[in-house]
Amino acid sequence: MKRLSWILTLPLMVVAVTLAIANREVVTRDLWPLAMTIQAPLFVLVLGSAVVGLLAGAVVAWISSGATRRRARAARRHA
Repeated sequence: MKRLSWILTLPLMVVAVTLAIANREVVTRDLWPLAMTIQAPLFVLVLGSAVVGLLAGAVVAWISSGATRRRARAARRHA
């Protein structure tokens, strides 16, 4: 299992580093609902968006598995 983790992690890290090297210019983004603009390197915005999406997906998966966790706790108590 540890090898599988490395097999998946290593190429993703290479892609992330390549993205960071290739996209270093500063861009300006307007945060539409808010009256704000931010200036950051493009790779920071792309990787930050990916992290926010990953965290949002993890929260949705955690919430949707609540019924299963509840049933497992009840079965553990019953046993």
